[in-house]
Amino acid sequence: METGLNQVAGTSYAPRSSEAVGESAGVAESRAVSVNPDAAEQREMAFDDPAEEDGWTDPRWKIISTLLAYPGSAAFPRLLADAEEWVSELILSDDDGTLSKRPGDLEPLLTLIRRMKVCEERDLESEYTRYFDFQSSTCLYLTAHELGDSRKRGLALVALRRMLSTAGFEEDGTELPDYLPLLFEFLAAKPADFDATDLEIRLARVIHVITETLPGDSVYREVFSIAASCLPDANLPDGGFVFANRESTDLDELPYPLQYD
Repeated sequence: METGLNQVAGTSYAPRSSEAVGESAGVAESRAVSVNPDAAEQREMAFDDPAEEDGWTDPRWKIISTLLAYPGSAAFPRLLADAEEWVSELILSDDDGTLSKRPGDLEPLLTLIRRMKVCEERDLESEYTRYFDFQSSTCLYLTAHELGDSRKRGLALVALRRMLSTAGFEEDGTELPDYLPLLFEFLAAKPADFDATDLEIRLARVIHVITETLPGDSVYREVFSIAASCLPDANLPDGGFVFANRESTDLDELPYPLQYD
């Protein structure tokens, strides 16, 4: 099936060759939109879309990444429509139970997409900006949760770049390698024999923190709840997870105010 999901926000790495993710249906130009306090910034990206040849090793992650695209983008309604169609087809075609045997489920994903389709665009945009652009506890960067403003974050980013490169992905420089939608797409397209257990455990911890921080009625809390259901058990303590090496962001030298919770 050919979908428009290759236009999702967050893809900053492209497979070096079709062998990395299966036979490719071709390289598609994509536009990702993000928001900062000053203005909307557009990033141009490209990603090999192997969907027609069943090249996604776990297509659920591609769809979850799509749901974290900026909702103010003109392409967002079409992305939701494509996602709904794709999930519906995956449910119908999962005759051997390949997907249903994995953690997580497709039915809640389809229900969530349909919920997002009827949400007011301005409400989604406001919620997205409030939580993902202006709150450190719900930001979309893995190592920012783990390390905060620590200098160790630079080393952690280098390690992620190395991991992605080892798996056959090349950086195109449009996003940091710890951007969650990017990592979700990596899980969707990584080689089936690539062991990403350590990354999945790290993601499970961060996703737990984000899910517990977002309000109960937030559509994005549901996005991260579904993401958590697709990951292995991270053995999180009952009282919640605290990142011991995280350092608070120093705001004293900034020339303009930032809002953090």
